[in-house]
Amino acid sequence: MGSVIESYFADNYKDARQKFLRVCADKQIDVQTYTNNVNGADDNELATDVIRIGSMDADKLLVLTSGVHGAELMCGSGCQVGMLKQDKFSSLAADTAIVMIHALNPWGAANLRRNNEDNVDLCRNFVDFRKNLPNNDAYAEIHGALCCAEREGSTRDAADKVLANFRQTKGVGGFVGAIMSGQFEFKEGMSFGGGAPTWSHLTLMEILQTHGNRAKNICLVDYHSGLGPYGYGALVCMHEGESLKRARSWFGHWLMAPMDNLEQSDEKLHPAIGHSTEGQLRALPEAEVTSAVIEYGTYDMADNLRALLDDHWLHFHGDEKSELGKKIKKHMRDTHYPDDPEWRSAVWSRSEQVVRQAIRGLTHD
Repeated sequence: MGSVIESYFADNYKDARQKFLRVCADKQIDVQTYTNNVNGADDNELATDVIRIGSMDADKLLVLTSGVHGAELMCGSGCQVGMLKQDKFSSLAADTAIVMIHALNPWGAANLRRNNEDNVDLCRNFVDFRKNLPNNDAYAEIHGALCCAEREGSTRDAADKVLANFRQTKGVGGFVGAIMSGQFEFKEGMSFGGGAPTWSHLTLMEILQTHGNRAKNICLVDYHSGLGPYGYGALVCMHEGESLKRARSWFGHWLMAPMDNLEQSDEKLHPAIGHSTEGQLRALPEAEVTSAVIEYGTYDMADNLRALLDDHWLHFHGDEKSELGKKIKKHMRDTHYPDDPEWRSAVWSRSEQVVRQAIRGLTHD
């Protein structure tokens, strides 16, 4: 069984997309393609591919999305391919449908970056840009040190000292939260939320409005990686109140809720400004929406953060073709998609459970 599961997964965007399109062709499933007109690695076509299984009139809809953060595509893509290969949705009830969104951030996936072609973190891009954008004063305090152009030397030493002092003062949770929660001031900074809706943002809104406008109950699950215990798929929910209560009744009380005041003391969690959940709710105002992120853990938080910081430096100041550049890219890949069949097996098993819970919640809620 292990080798069968392995066959679902790919090591890069091009192969992941080919596997997804191939299984759709084999199963005679129509694919709607949204092409992003920017150059990808090796000039490959960059696209978000969408399929639907079930009636357009279905009252209940499950949406499964991969590649919101580009470097995290491969784990979610493998689960999507496997579900199709195993005909997991061949006996859906007539009032239930499935939508799969493959590689929402294709440029990031092709280039092994978390962010998109404009250095925008899509999970920080779903604020309402008609309103004043939020400030992140904590991030502003350390932006210069985080994005220091020097790799070594006195300037780098001074930057590292600033970061160490900030971490000591604010604690690990405050340090990670400052970096990862989202900011809208520094275009070349970490966790940049953008100045307007990105191509991927607009594409997601169009997909959700097209496929969700007739559904009354909608569950959305985004596949991510790089947070939590190794090989475990932790569920993270950005809801509050009754929506959070409903999500916990479907998926279990261990579901993590960063926006819940009772959980914000956990240093492993941080609120996210402009999370995709905000966009989902705006796109689907007439539906009851239950949204969750499945986060597959890899290595420890410090190692994963180091990979993100190094990749950020490489994108703006380094040379990806150099030996150092190749080393940084390998680290980025490994911290989001470990070269470990057992990790992928765990990813697959947890995905089966979460999808089963989502369908049960939709059909029995």
